[in-house]
Amino acid sequence: METGKQSESMHILRSTVMSLACRSFDGSVSEICHWADGVPFNLQLYQMLLDSCFDLNEETCVVEEVDEVLELVKKTWVVLGVNQVLHNLCFSWVLFHRFVETGQVEVDLLFAANNLLLEVEKDAKATRDSVHSTILSSTSSLILAWTEKRLLAYHDFFYSGNVDLMQIFVSLAVLVAKILVDDISYEYGRKRKEVDVAHDRVGNYIRSSARSAFSQKAEMIKLSKRSSRNQQRNPLPVLSILAQDITELAFNEKEIYSPILKRWHPLAAGTAVATLHTCYGNELKQFVSDISELSPDAVQVLLAADRLEKVLVQIAVEDSVESEDGGKAIIQEMTPFEAEAVIANLVKAWIRTRVDRLKEWVGRNLQQEVWNPKANKDRFAPSSVEVLRIIDETLEAFFLLPITMHPVLLPDLVRGLDQCLQQYISKAKSGCGKLHQT
Repeated sequence: METGKQSESMHILRSTVMSLACRSFDGSVSEICHWADGVPFNLQLYQMLLDSCFDLNEETCVVEEVDEVLELVKKTWVVLGVNQVLHNLCFSWVLFHRFVETGQVEVDLLFAANNLLLEVEKDAKATRDSVHSTILSSTSSLILAWTEKRLLAYHDFFYSGNVDLMQIFVSLAVLVAKILVDDISYEYGRKRKEVDVAHDRVGNYIRSSARSAFSQKAEMIKLSKRSSRNQQRNPLPVLSILAQDITELAFNEKEIYSPILKRWHPLAAGTAVATLHTCYGNELKQFVSDISELSPDAVQVLLAADRLEKVLVQIAVEDSVESEDGGKAIIQEMTPFEAEAVIANLVKAWIRTRVDRLKEWVGRNLQQEVWNPKANKDRFAPSSVEVLRIIDETLEAFFLLPITMHPVLLPDLVRGLDQCLQQYISKAKSGCGKLHQT
């Protein structure tokens, strides 16, 4: 087909296209020509035109003549019914989509999309059009869904080597979330409540990602423990190892992620450690409910929990120094583990068990023992030696317990042993009968 400007074929094509383009939805005549068969089709065509801004050989790079290309593309506005507002929205989507489709390697595309979305945000506040609102909502929702999928588990996607990328992700998500909130308020004709969208969104990312990271750590430790080889290599209880890993996770949060997230959430580190504290607290509560007696594993776990709690609280306090309430809200979220109280109760139960056994032994042996001065050359009852031996062993076992509160609980033990000794003396004395003088 001859494609010259003055060719008959081109005249026929132009005439056909113009007759279609000059139609309107309501049959009226308009000076602006555009396709009347649906905005989505027009925008799809326009996006394809915008794709021509990129180099065919280097998909992540724009062509050197990008300004000239855009000027040519803008000449289609009257035909496709596009204006500056729709152009900003379409081009921001094209830049974002190009970043995703090309392997997320060219961060400049994401920066460009974010900058253009700032203009889209301004346009959204100034433009109250139902068609634009529909396109804006659809596009923003797609961008937000993709971005939040990564931010809700940011520990899986970002690390010290690429944490700078996280900043643009958060910026993009917060910006799009604000656009959506404003758009929904307009669509339903409601006055928007005064909410801090950035603070709420980022707070949600922090809590969600912290919970996800905690669950992964716990699952990895449990899987590792199921292997007999690993169990021999690391005999520590699961919750003791988990406490160590969560301590490391908390410090990483403070050093790597929180400095970035504080831009939108002043108590980023405090929120993260409060979430980790709650997660570990739930595991610890289940563990404590299953403890029936004092054991080395129980003490190890409780001491590890106490150390972890001190670290998490310290981070929360440091992060809240400049806050209005001094961090009270965050600290109140962290229900105390009370590990020392649990240990103290277990030790008291241990003491009661030892004392009860000694009382039972005293009663049983004194009833069975027969005093025979002629047969006993040492002239003292064997049971007296045995009761002192049991008391000595009990005291030695008490001081071997891996706890730090021996001085506090020692009076309870001594009081119980003293009662047993008094009981022994009283029963032994009453069993000797009365002295008869001749």
